[in-house]
Amino acid sequence: MFTKIKTIFGQLLKVKVLKNSKNEIQNFLTFPTLNQISLFDWFEVLESGDVTKLNTTPEHFEKLYDEYFDAIDDKEAKYYIDASFKKKKLVAKLEILVNSHETLTYIYKYATKLENAVDLEKRLIETINILHPKAKMLGTIENKLKVVEQLILINTNEFKKIEIKERKGKKPNFVKKVIDVGLALNIKINQIETTVAEFIELYKQALKTS
Repeated sequence: MFTKIKTIFGQLLKVKVLKNSKNEIQNFLTFPTLNQISLFDWFEVLESGDVTKLNTTPEHFEKLYDEYFDAIDDKEAKYYIDASFKKKKLVAKLEILVNSHETLTYIYKYATKLENAVDLEKRLIETINILHPKAKMLGTIENKLKVVEQLILINTNEFKKIEIKERKGKKPNFVKKVIDVGLALNIKINQIETTVAEFIELYKQALKTS
């Protein structure tokens, strides 16, 4: 159990550090633009949801994402990817909430045997408040456990709704999209050598030929 506590606090610390240092990081890091990202990397991120491959923040990625889909008219793909991204975020949030509930339960049962029980509980509450700022984590540990249980239920229900939404969407075929543009312009598009911005321009040219 102590190993699990160590693991969960590694996760919680990461959440808190990212939250507190977001502005400082953005002040001295230069994030890539669509002119610098290869089409291959871009599609890989859209499929996996792992924005770290682009060496950027989730906030900056959202701007690039909006920029891309403002130019590329593919509502079905965006619908599916939106749901997929939201589902991945909820999975991460649920993992932290479930682990937090288990750790709070352990603290409740063995508080007298834990020298740093108060500090552990405080740090857990701080992190849960970061995930859910409106959550009222007050009173006894029993009350706090009930709040966390409610948050788990809320996020689980949201996850189920998003799963339904995702199933209604159509999984995008990025390779076909590239081939279609290439055929329309009678060219072969190399996904590794072509940037996202270049592909957007090719896509616009292809629309004019249709």
